Amino acid sequence: MPGSSTYGKFPLVASIAALSKERPVRQILDVGPGVGTYHDLIKPFIPGAEFTALEIWGPYVTEYKLKDKYQRVVVGDARYVDFGLLPKLDLAIFGDILEHMTFAEGTALLNRLLDHCDVIVTSVPTHHAPQAEHYGNPWETHVEEDYTEADMRANFPHLVDYIQDGYIGVAFISRNPDTAAAVRRAVSVGRYIAKKDVAEKGEVEDFNYTVLTDRLASALK
Repeated sequence: MPGSSTYGKFPLVASIAALSKERPVRQILDVGPGVGTYHDLIKPFIPGAEFTALEIWGPYVTEYKLKDKYQRVVVGDARYVDFGLLPKLDLAIFGDILEHMTFAEGTALLNRLLDHCDVIVTSVPTHHAPQAEHYGNPWETHVEEDYTEADMRANFPHLVDYIQDGYIGVAFISRNPDTAAAVRRAVSVGRYIAKKDVAEKGEVEDFNYTVLTDRLASALK
């Protein structure tokens, strides 16, 4: 779907915000942006970053006005895009994307992207979550499910850290040793901020983006 669960997003955004204080995060690729959720959540904390949207379903570009949010919008299938044509990427976000392709395709895609990107963050459901075509978009169908932490570590030897939040697993991947060390520190901060927020205010109701946005702004100010 063009929108997705709120699970995983608090620690993911908090970790990226923390990382941006240690290392430059100027160029961000949002793969499968849908309505532009990750842009909207991250932009307030890294206002100088440039965002590129890579969207497989062309109608979403117009329907969700992606060109009003992103500095560049590419319509295409990430599995076949030449990432060398994009600016050198500091960060790529795959928010609920890998489950729409086979394990083999996802592994090949992310490992190829690492040649052009410093950090990749993925968010995937770790339970059985069948989904068929939505809004006339055949690419919304789930192909592989139940991505566990063990699956991610087996497929991505450069996986740096991992967060399980509800039924969503968030993985942070980087080949650069210096970046990997910074990512570990950032994820520890993001994990702490997310846990502290939940301990003080309770879980954010799933799909309640108004509350999630407000609480991120409060926790990260």
